[in-house]
Amino acid sequence: MNSRNRTSAALTLAVVPIAVVMSLYCPDGSAAPIILNPSFETDTFTNGPGGTVAQNFAISSWLDNSAIDVGINPFWTSRPTNPAGSPHADNGAIPDGDQVAFLRDTATLSQSIDGFEVGKTYKISYFENNRSGTHAPGGLKVSIDGTVIVADHATAAVGGANSYRFVTSDPFTATNTTHALTFGSTSGADKSVLIDNITIAEPGLVANWKFDETSGQVAVDSAGLSNGQLGNTAGVDTRDPTIDQLGKFGRAYSFDSSQNDLVALGANVGNFSGFDIGSITGWFNTNSTPRGALLSYRENSTNDRLILEMDVDGKLRFIVREANSNQTELKTIATFDDGEWHHMAVTQDGAATTLFVDGTEITAFDTSTNSGAWFDDITSANGMSIGWEGRANAANVPFDGLLDDFAVFDVVLTTEQLSNVINFGAENFNAENVNIIPEPSTLALTTFGLLGLLAWRRRRRG
Repeated sequence: MNSRNRTSAALTLAVVPIAVVMSLYCPDGSAAPIILNPSFETDTFTNGPGGTVAQNFAISSWLDNSAIDVGINPFWTSRPTNPAGSPHADNGAIPDGDQVAFLRDTATLSQSIDGFEVGKTYKISYFENNRSGTHAPGGLKVSIDGTVIVADHATAAVGGANSYRFVTSDPFTATNTTHALTFGSTSGADKSVLIDNITIAEPGLVANWKFDETSGQVAVDSAGLSNGQLGNTAGVDTRDPTIDQLGKFGRAYSFDSSQNDLVALGANVGNFSGFDIGSITGWFNTNSTPRGALLSYRENSTNDRLILEMDVDGKLRFIVREANSNQTELKTIATFDDGEWHHMAVTQDGAATTLFVDGTEITAFDTSTNSGAWFDDITSANGMSIGWEGRANAANVPFDGLLDDFAVFDVVLTTEQLSNVINFGAENFNAENVNIIPEPSTLALTTFGLLGLLAWRRRRRG
């Protein structure tokens, strides 16, 4: 899948017959790495004026190198209803629970994590923000055993009640069962970096909207981080897609372009902002020709966006646009507005984008501009949706038709993984030991044949 290893010939993935059973990839029983006190909720700091470790006590399960430059905000007079103060965490919506940790100057916060499996690949994810006003921007880097996995970068304040930024590290391979995770401030005096909700996992599926709901207003993300909202409001409205339709896997959503139907994902923009490589997959079915967005990740007031869409001529198009210029634009020659289910996949390896339709790599395009641009290049993203583009200066670009099993991965899917996604659904991208069961008619013929053979052998023996 990596562009540096692609041949000029189109790659076609095998599509397995529908009647299959499979055993899914399962953990081998080894302990998974666990970060203790990952959202800094264990302790209650009550002393100010800053809520530092020096004014209170050490943060449970974490080691710091400067008690006056590390702490928890807000600190409390009577938890959790009466925060006494939050001078450092003074903006943004806290991602998980009531508290965040802050680091300033050159402070570090570290933890020794057990449970790694030697040879396996992992990633660290977390949410970050910065103290506002003259205390921004700060700086932060993240390392494992001294090896940097998130490069030193500025951490501007998100402002207001906006979401903290979601950051995912470079993948790293465990060389021991225990590794030291360190967050290091590079901010300078009184420029506080805020961190929260730290997780560790193997790279893979980060969002999966199966569209299997039969009621309600929530498009559930089975990966657990990015639930969507049907329509334009939390209640029922005219822009809700029609749920509980026959899909490629289970159920699907039907989108009506005349109503500008959408699944709103704007609250989850920060969950994708750190991705510089990965994959997007999903199924679509349309016999309509209006231009329509399948998935849109954007800055609402400008043309900056990452978008998968059906163009007005029925061709599939993928665009990443920043600074008023298309960094990537791939548009197929073939049309797909034929009322049949089609699978699309886009992968980005950091150097180039690859587009697949129905398991076949597209190598010839109507329009082709290619680059390493991905989610992280939409630097001011504040909107995201499925079925509708949503930019303020766009003509809505609503999709008309059925959508099913949309997913985002933070890895470049291999040939085998993409085949699994097509045949068994995105959540089973790591399926293995797939066993084909014959279709019923074939199974019946095989059974009768075996019975006949046994009868013939019995007659021979008699």
